[in-house]
Amino acid sequence: MLIPDVAALIAAALQRVAPERQPLLVAVAERLAAQRYRGWAADPETRTVASQLLACAVREEEIASRIESAQYPTGSRLPSEPRLASEFGFEAVNVSDVPESSEGPEYWYSPTDQIIVTRNAKLLAWPRIAEPAEEIEERGNLPTFTDSHHNLLRILK
Repeated sequence: MLIPDVAALIAAALQRVAPERQPLLVAVAERLAAQRYRGWAADPETRTVASQLLACAVREEEIASRIESAQYPTGSRLPSEPRLASEFGFEAVNVSDVPESSEGPEYWYSPTDQIIVTRNAKLLAWPRIAEPAEEIEERGNLPTFTDSHHNLLRILK
């Protein structure tokens, strides 16, 4: 199995974004990573490492907060993730996968929620993505993120 060069992939994605917007794209990625860690921590199969996964989530959120506070002074507006993706000219969709097997090796596969943020219309039109993809709804009941206010727990509920 060939392991992708993640640094090269990230560099290529960042080059497509205006330099002044690159830190915010990184902040969004950090927050998405934190959500993944929290999801893994909530899985009963990973309860033995849940505290370590939650610690990783906290670190990801701290990194995102540092980036946001450097980009947006206290009280200024920071768009939510779907709005931020749109602002960069990206489209964001959620793709969920819940394994159907209840026995055998496939029993250990974990359910996943992947948020795909891209400008690649062909990728989003590919049937293996387009069929399970769900639009990410704007949640107007949530306050706009700022460096002085973010409550991911409320978003994840």
